[in-house]
Amino acid sequence: MSEKLFKEETDLYRRFLEKCHKTLLTNYFLADLDALVYPESKVRLDEIIKAWQGASQINFYTHIPFCYRKCDFCCFSSYIPSNEKEINLYVKDLIKYYDFFSPIFKDKSFTNLYFGGGTPSILKEKEMKDLLTSLFDLFKFDDDGQKVMEFNPATSSKGKLKLLKDFGFNKVSFGVQTFNQETLRLNNRGYQTPEMVKEAVSDAKDLGFEIVNIDLLFGLYGDTSKDLIENVKRSLDLNPDTIHLYSLQPTSHYFKKKKIKSKESFFERKRGIIQRSIDRIISLVKEKDYMLPPIIDFADLDFPDPHAFVFSKPKVHDRKKEYSFGDINASEDILGMGYRSRSHIKKKMRYSMDDKISVDPSDYIFSASPYTEKREMISFLLRNFSYQRFVSLNHFEKIFGKDLIQEFGEAIDKLKRLNAISIKDDKLMLLSKDLQEVLIHCLFLFDKEDIQKAIAPKEAKKTKMIKIDKAKSKMLSEKMEKIVKKDKYIQLLVTDGVVDEKREESFVVLTKEKDKKEIFVDDQTIVVNVTVQGKEFILTPVNQIKFDVIKKGDSLSVLSTDWNKPKALIVKREL
Repeated sequence: MSEKLFKEETDLYRRFLEKCHKTLLTNYFLADLDALVYPESKVRLDEIIKAWQGASQINFYTHIPFCYRKCDFCCFSSYIPSNEKEINLYVKDLIKYYDFFSPIFKDKSFTNLYFGGGTPSILKEKEMKDLLTSLFDLFKFDDDGQKVMEFNPATSSKGKLKLLKDFGFNKVSFGVQTFNQETLRLNNRGYQTPEMVKEAVSDAKDLGFEIVNIDLLFGLYGDTSKDLIENVKRSLDLNPDTIHLYSLQPTSHYFKKKKIKSKESFFERKRGIIQRSIDRIISLVKEKDYMLPPIIDFADLDFPDPHAFVFSKPKVHDRKKEYSFGDINASEDILGMGYRSRSHIKKKMRYSMDDKISVDPSDYIFSASPYTEKREMISFLLRNFSYQRFVSLNHFEKIFGKDLIQEFGEAIDKLKRLNAISIKDDKLMLLSKDLQEVLIHCLFLFDKEDIQKAIAPKEAKKTKMIKIDKAKSKMLSEKMEKIVKKDKYIQLLVTDGVVDEKREESFVVLTKEKDKKEIFVDDQTIVVNVTVQGKEFILTPVNQIKFDVIKKGDSLSVLSTDWNKPKALIVKREL
């Protein structure tokens, strides 16, 4: 390849990131690249059922999307419920989905089980008991598999923990994040206290859980190296079986909320926190006979944003089965249940449940990405590079039965030309210390034609338009009518307000309750004229509306299931 063509390809990838990677200025998630190059499409239930046929070694995941309060730093799919009834109805809907899917897996025994969120421990004891009773009545699980639930120390209780133990759970994970009260307060988590953490961990250990885990987070607003060392020390004093130390992955909301103007300085500061504290942390964990993560070279932490460190007692590694999110291992399937859950069917597809689960299971439409072996390989590499700066050549061959160097020979040659990688022994390692460069280098793994296809619609779009799809509008109308006819609570929220501020791809709406909500608008938003009276909805599609004509002071109504993904936007102004 000539120098000119090589430069053109590199420039194409830079342009792709600028136009398609909307979170580029706020985080550097490598795994995002896969979804940006290969967008999801809608898939019906019959296709999902067909794809699951013949699957084995399946993990089971349930998502509880609710939180007592939304932490400023959270980048996961969660929200504050409008009332306790919403949580109770969600549990009932989950049970309905469990019941519907159970015949598909009647001859299967799931390997591992995980409840995540959100905050699963927000459930009341009765709700938790009802949900787990249904789950274990309808599905079978390996006796020696791992069964895990995430807990917030503030919503933990010995009664809930005992309930888990009675159902055979052997691991509980406490999201502590930090022991510093001021840092917690600055990040909208001031309700949590060290006493809550101490009591929750003590209860779990008293009940005899095989693994009690503490999650910590570094890089929070107000965080320092001294705080990080103290957090690890206080965690070790509680004698958990594992400590997961995660790196904060900020959202655009986080930067705006904390008024952080320089993204580059934020990442540099965060990297400095771990670099200045890691020697002392290593000393502390070694003193307590914890094992260091095998994948990290602690002698050289000057590399792009390490995502996670795990410190564990030796006994933890005796377990043969453990739940895997698929971050660096693509060998097992995952069945996800619940709003915003994700599933993986090996060599077939990945899909997610992006809509609320109040609809009848037989009518549910999933968001899915079709399988190709090349795409699965790229996804595997990106997840490895996200959590460590290298990928094991032997592990790749074990998973896919192919040689990594041969499969990605052309990309590897180009990356060598850029001095972007090194290959030594069993490791293919990323060398760049610049976070944005790492993203560009990873794009060489994809076919250039796929990058061009992904970027073409973005570049062709002269003005932001909210396109109207009459079929979508009709489907929304029918969905709302179905909800009303079944006399269920309305999960589609209707909120009136005024545009207080207009941003590049969103509005800040001042509601009648004087709350400010940021609403992101994209091509999936249905723009309609709507009359709302009690539980009656009358929808009339608009032909077309330009994003640019909506301005500050306009009256809006928003129909949504989640604030940052409105189902419909109603502009109450003559255009």
